[in-house]
Amino acid sequence: MIIVTGAAGFIGSCMVTKLNNKGHKNIILVDDFSKIQKSSNTENKRYQEKVERGLFFEWLSNHAAEVDFIFHLGARTDTTEFNMAIFDELNLNYSKKLWSICTQKEIPLVYASSAATYGDGALGYNDHDPGLSFHLKPLNPYGISKNEFDKWVMQQTETPPRWYGLKFFNVFGPNEYHKGRMASVVFHAYQQIVDNKGMDGPVQKAGVQGPGLGKFGKRIRDEKRENGFPGSVKLFRSHNPLYKDGEQLRDFIYVKDVTDVMYFLMDRTKEEIQHGRNDQEMATSSQPIQPHSHQDHTTKPADPATALPTNSASPLPSANNNSGIYNLGTGRARTFLDLVNAVFAAVNKPPKIEFIDTPPDIRDKYQYFTEANMQKLRSIGYSKPFYTLEAGIEEYVQGYLIPKTCY
Repeated sequence: MIIVTGAAGFIGSCMVTKLNNKGHKNIILVDDFSKIQKSSNTENKRYQEKVERGLFFEWLSNHAAEVDFIFHLGARTDTTEFNMAIFDELNLNYSKKLWSICTQKEIPLVYASSAATYGDGALGYNDHDPGLSFHLKPLNPYGISKNEFDKWVMQQTETPPRWYGLKFFNVFGPNEYHKGRMASVVFHAYQQIVDNKGMDGPVQKAGVQGPGLGKFGKRIRDEKRENGFPGSVKLFRSHNPLYKDGEQLRDFIYVKDVTDVMYFLMDRTKEEIQHGRNDQEMATSSQPIQPHSHQDHTTKPADPATALPTNSASPLPSANNNSGIYNLGTGRARTFLDLVNAVFAAVNKPPKIEFIDTPPDIRDKYQYFTEANMQKLRSIGYSKPFYTLEAGIEEYVQGYLIPKTCY
């Protein structure tokens, strides 16, 4: 049995589809299912049971022996929320309790951390130093809550048998219709280009904003729809002399890459645990232990500089068994101009971009550069290439946004 928390949300619902596509149906979906705006994300999914978030721990106490793996993806993700008590309850304390149960019941765990923990990036984006979390200074309560859990995890002497904390960078893709202003830049850029919804009210997310023009804006939007004219996309101009307008950089990653990595970690965990059992049996019978490769031979190597050679053997299971905190981006930062141009290309429209001032209240918290160092994940055998920004946007826009479907 596999548990996915946040199963009606953006990444969680995509993970359920990934599991379904791999033949898994014995899945427990955990979330606050009272929010009807997320209901389409769980339609047509194959699963065993839905469990309300508030009742989950009671349910788990009765079924822990049946659970093989947990993906803990549920969290409060609003970076504009400043009530720390909400984050303490949903992001920090909830996660601590789940960790403790996974430790006690020996259940492997993947949990969602965030690149927001890196703050302004002054200390870099390297996941190799376990102690870095204690020096990071996130810029908002969301990032603080994620970093506080990472710090707590690093201090634990008792852990689940395998655990992975994933620092998601800028994830985009299907099933984010419900996220409102917290949806990805790709989503908001598409809405401004095709529907020009940004004209009905302020829309702001990581560099994209539309002005509120009320009924007048709606009339213009309707005229643009009728005439087939694209709306313009508004980007924050740069207030940093090191970056030109639109050339602020982010590590954008397609959600299907995220689910691929998480599935790899679950698969690798099963393989390692079985390998460990075999090693014990072989040691008992005084047989020599042969190195075992966890290399995924079904995929082509990615960047030769970071992908493992196909004949490279992974380390044998050890006390740390490669558990730890990992970055999850593509390892290549791209500009907002790259992103917006790719969205225009996906709808076959000429680019039309305007620049506006970054609001003063967030100007000092604005990140001009993020890029994941991905060598740590590559070093444990993940060799599948990531989607390029253009390929991910084309699939997302043409396969999901235009037909208005979910994954």
